[in-house]
Amino acid sequence: TFVCADNCTDDTAERAREAGAIVYERFSTEKVGKGHALNYLFHKIFEDYGKEYYNAYLILDADNLLDENYMTEMNHVFSAGHRIITSYRNSKNYGTNWISSGYALWFLREAVYLNNPRMILGTSCAVSGTGFMVHRDIINKNDGWKHFLLTEDIEFSVDNIINGEKIAYAADAMLYDEQPETFSQSWKQRLRWAKGYLQVFMNYGGRLMKSIGGKGGFSAFDMTMTTMPAIFLSVIGFFYNVITLIVAICTKDPHVGLFWGALAMTVAVSVGEGNALIIGTAGVPAVLSISALLAACSMVWQGGEATGRYSLRTCRMPYFLCVTLAVLSALLRAAIA
Repeated sequence: TFVCADNCTDDTAERAREAGAIVYERFSTEKVGKGHALNYLFHKIFEDYGKEYYNAYLILDADNLLDENYMTEMNHVFSAGHRIITSYRNSKNYGTNWISSGYALWFLREAVYLNNPRMILGTSCAVSGTGFMVHRDIINKNDGWKHFLLTEDIEFSVDNIINGEKIAYAADAMLYDEQPETFSQSWKQRLRWAKGYLQVFMNYGGRLMKSIGGKGGFSAFDMTMTTMPAIFLSVIGFFYNVITLIVAICTKDPHVGLFWGALAMTVAVSVGEGNALIIGTAGVPAVLSISALLAACSMVWQGGEATGRYSLRTCRMPYFLCVTLAVLSALLRAAIA
């Protein structure tokens, strides 16, 4: 067991040595972050043990607790030929308060409803900060750890998917991670994640989308949808609505099927992915509000074409339904943010 005591001012290093770990201490005010700590640790291992001494490396946070069968289950998946493996990230402080339980449910969802289906379908999973194993060939190819963005785990996943790697999931390898318990801790972490996702998309987005038709395949598409800022999808949906409405008016098509399909797509994207165009944290997502207004205009036009009377009354129910969906979407996003 190797421990990197990174910029520690307490007795972490001493305690780790007493527990039997091999400890390397790092102090740097310029190269700050987990990515730099991992790179430092790998190079110290290379210096003392060489690059071929270990078959794989298991990366864990210092506060993780492992299930008694964790190593066995990870080794089973590794022995099956997988070069990168992530595990089931459970939480050890689920019942502390609503913040820690919210985090726990998030990671449960990630493991059971994202990575597990990905594994079943034969596409790539994604690593999540801690609890993942990497084959030495990948570490050696990168000459250590080369991912230094704020979300180095997502950067690592995206980079490997671009290069044709598939990340596997060990469903029976369970670790327990400690989650934030205060709003300020959660806010800082979420802000860092949000910035990190933007960094990843800005640095890898083009190559990731390009690899959809190449090595990355569906895995690249999956990660594109995961890392792409929601505002891109929302804006695309909004302008698609505008264009289809204009086309419908110009062609005098009373059904406007494409428009309603686009409206449904915008609702689904905004509820499922989170809408970046939000007026306040609990406000109405702007895209859905405008889409609802466009829907009302479309209904007025359709009613007028059919009856000769152009009245807002002909569309008030669909309009208020759209507004209700918008409000519910905003409240949902505020609740889980």
